[in-house]
Amino acid sequence: DRIDVALEKAVGEAVVATLEGASGTLEDPLLAGWAKRVGERVAGGVSGPVRPRFVVLDSAVANAWTAPGGTILVTR
Repeated sequence: DRIDVALEKAVGEAVVATLEGASGTLEDPLLAGWAKRVGERVAGGVSGPVRPRFVVLDSAVANAWTAPGGTILVTR
C-alpha cells in the first residue's frame, strides 16, 4: 500500500506551490541555512528515495508543514 514516489513528488510540488504562492519564500541565506541545518539533524535517519528539502516561507505566523515528496516548509 505504498504510493508511487513520482506521484508523491508531483502532489508535493502542487502543495508547495500553493503555500509559496500564499506568502512567498524568504530568500535570507542565514535563516535558510539555519532551517536546513536543524532540519537535516532531525531528518538524519531518513533513508530512501525521497530526501528532505527545506523552504522558509515569508510569513510572521508561526507554523510549519511537511508536504508529500519531502519538502518541509517553515515560516520565518
